[in-house]
Amino acid sequence: MNQTILSKQSLRTQMRQKRRSLDEGQQDTAAQGLLKNLLSVNVFNQAKRISMYFPNDGEIDPTLVMLRALEMSKKCYYPIIFPSRKPKLFFAPVLPGTRLKADRMGIMSPVVPSAHWLKPSQLDVILLPLVSFDAHGSRIGMGGGFYDASLAFLSSRKHWRRPRLIGIAHEIQRAEKITTDHWDMPLEMIVTDQAIYNVQDKI
Repeated sequence: MNQTILSKQSLRTQMRQKRRSLDEGQQDTAAQGLLKNLLSVNVFNQAKRISMYFPNDGEIDPTLVMLRALEMSKKCYYPIIFPSRKPKLFFAPVLPGTRLKADRMGIMSPVVPSAHWLKPSQLDVILLPLVSFDAHGSRIGMGGGFYDASLAFLSSRKHWRRPRLIGIAHEIQRAEKITTDHWDMPLEMIVTDQAIYNVQDKI
């Protein structure tokens, strides 16, 4: 096994431990900081359809973001893993009170008829959960590759179109440098509870 894979696995383990070590008060403060920073991002404010996620494993909590987005008349979505030979993500609408169910990966997903699911290209913004990142926009996820596979169509576009990709994480998840793989979809921006990293010129 090559050293890059080993180092990514090690970093993934380290950063997951870091974020799980945050207590409830620290998580609440981080959620408030994330909301404040996202509200200063033009693409977020202009978006009508935004995907986020139900927090798990110490991930930064975007629930306050969802509630504010709904107040701003935006529509919010959570990802759903569609099982097939090459599993991909669809996105189901979510509101306070929407019933959630753990999928085969243990991820909480909305119980919503598939007729209401959207493809990634129908969203304006996707807020991607990160396990780790660096200031240049490189990232590590949980390792499933679902987002990269589902967003691969973006790599053939000459001009950036929807969905716009914004990574979100705790500031403590920032690493000095992360090596990217050719299949990693680039982010336009990373927003944490403490900072905004503009990693492309398009936002």
